[in-house]
Amino acid sequence: MKKRVIRVVIDTNWWVSFVISSYKSQLTTVLLHPNIEIYSRKELDQEIFETLNDANLQKYIKPNIKEEFLRLYPAAINPIIVKSTATASFLWNPFNLCNP
Repeated sequence: MKKRVIRVVIDTNWWVSFVISSYKSQLTTVLLHPNIEIYSRKELDQEIFETLNDANLQKYIKPNIKEEFLRLYPAAINPIIVKSTATASFLWNPFNLCNP
């Protein structure tokens, strides 16, 4: 039977919480699961790194944990590049759902 692989993109808030908790979160189970592949894009990576370096968060983050995470993170994810030529042909108006 073929192994079913689940592809996941993890939000910045989850990664930051993971670092703040010194890796003691349920995200550890997801990261170590053999059937789960973690994906990220360059923009998400940049947001994670910027958030972890935010001055307001430094009191919650152990420097050695942050350094270790920043070193190991690239090996934990599969980078993706989103190529899109699509353009929006209309502006969405949440107050006019009946007449788009």
